[in-house]
Amino acid sequence: DVIFPAAAAPLVVVLARLAAHLEWAPSALATRGLTFGPGLFLAVLMWPWPRRFITTIAAGLAAGTVASATAGQTLVVMRSFYGVHRVQDDDARQFHMLFDGSTIHGIQRVAADRRRDCVGYYSPGGPVGEAYAMLRREVRLRSIAVLGLGAGSLACYAEPGDRWTFFEIDPAVATLARTPAYFTYLSDSPAPSDVVIGDARLSLASQPNAAYDLIVVDVFSSDAIPVHLLTSEAFKVYLDRLAPRGRILFHTSNLYFNLRAPVGASAYSVGLSAVARRHDVDSDLAERGVFPSEWILVARTPEDLAFFVDAPEWRKVDAAFPPWTDDHSSLLSALTLRR
Repeated sequence: DVIFPAAAAPLVVVLARLAAHLEWAPSALATRGLTFGPGLFLAVLMWPWPRRFITTIAAGLAAGTVASATAGQTLVVMRSFYGVHRVQDDDARQFHMLFDGSTIHGIQRVAADRRRDCVGYYSPGGPVGEAYAMLRREVRLRSIAVLGLGAGSLACYAEPGDRWTFFEIDPAVATLARTPAYFTYLSDSPAPSDVVIGDARLSLASQPNAAYDLIVVDVFSSDAIPVHLLTSEAFKVYLDRLAPRGRILFHTSNLYFNLRAPVGASAYSVGLSAVARRHDVDSDLAERGVFPSEWILVARTPEDLAFFVDAPEWRKVDAAFPPWTDDHSSLLSALTLRR
């Protein structure tokens, strides 16, 4: 009886991790329920017999994981030094989705007249849409740098006359984003865009000073945090490349880490101001391909964020956190804050 709960503990951890990845659509939750549910129900019946219980759980998880992974049609799988990327066709909702492991890095509607819809983490009603709309009214927003390409989703906000530059470390991601059979954000964009392959911080540092009206940092996933893009030294690079009234927009959605605190701390350490907004979605938005997300907007002065400070859903970022530097950072501290 003592050994049994201890033996079952790793299975509880696996179940918790699976639950954390049941991300965005009620229909997806239903699919996972049908996939994993019967095996788990059978396991409950086996509870009085520890060995049978553990065996049933293990078999159910294995079978459910295989079934879940093969749900929908896999269009392509590409392996690179940085990971395994998979494009999935969600035929029921008419989406293409880009996965890096279990994390969705991009989603696009398939219908020709809906391909430029801003969905996923970038919906018009979310922080990105509100920030773009406000900034376009307030300042000249023509030269835009995006650190992290994904499926090229942010190009849904491009307008004629813009100049977009995407910085992406993984050539495989760039190949997928540029292939119209998978994603067409870049090819459908009314504005030209460049994709620079290489480490985003080093590549951005090679660009001219004051070159960008907006810098978007969209490089963080649940499983890999490029800390060198969150340090005080990195923020100095961003600041130097930012036009006088430019802004920096950070995507900090994460299942495990609270990235709001280190982003705010590094921003304040170089004299910048920051506000954040969390966007939660209901079942209707989720079915339409909108994900919950969190974004942080950074500017040189509080006056440059005045509209967002007064908006009810935006909040000033707390500075009570030691800034990360190239010499010292702690992901554990961000993980503890998340909990």
